Amino acid sequence: MKKLKIEVLKRQEVSKINLRSLRKQEHVPCVMYGAGTEVYFHAHKNNFRNLIYTDQLYLVEIDMEGELHKCIFQSVQFDPVSDEILHIDFIEVKEDKEVTVKLPINFIGRAAGVRSGGRLLSRRRSLKIKAFIKDIPDDLDLNIEELEVGQFIYVSDVNIPNCEILDPINSVIVGVKTARTVVEESEEVEGAEGAEGAEGAEGAEGAEP
Repeated sequence: MKKLKIEVLKRQEVSKINLRSLRKQEHVPCVMYGAGTEVYFHAHKNNFRNLIYTDQLYLVEIDMEGELHKCIFQSVQFDPVSDEILHIDFIEVKEDKEVTVKLPINFIGRAAGVRSGGRLLSRRRSLKIKAFIKDIPDDLDLNIEELEVGQFIYVSDVNIPNCEILDPINSVIVGVKTARTVVEESEEVEGAEGAEGAEGAEGAEGAEP
């Protein structure tokens, strides 16, 4: 895995007043889980840009005033109006314990079916895997050049050495369909995702003003 070091400061208190104060200073409150107890810290929002605004998977080294922690990014919450980062969760990792991460997928080449008039149907841009840190690759390259119209690559078609794929094995990763079919299915998926998003709930701390 690629590595990224971020310097942060310990949070001296955990309260609504403290959250407001940090955000006025354009600092992002963070929590790291997995260390037996929650670890609270913060840093200026610019410190997290290379981590948040990318599809890359990183092993993050948190330098908390000289105290080092290895962790992985877990989730982020954004302000629905300004799109500013409100809160970030991390999971501390150990070399001898497996972790669950989302592995980015890179589609390599241009599908034969697309060259003949079909449309690429991309269902997944990452796979959920479980493995030891040392066995997790930076990403997954998936060659799609030979895909014809009506052909698909499923989760069951993928093998990542020493990693357990947690996504359903019959799920489609990518395929080629006619333009009409892609449009119809995309509309159905967007409608379903919109309904799910309306039911989502924000994390307790991130939801605080």
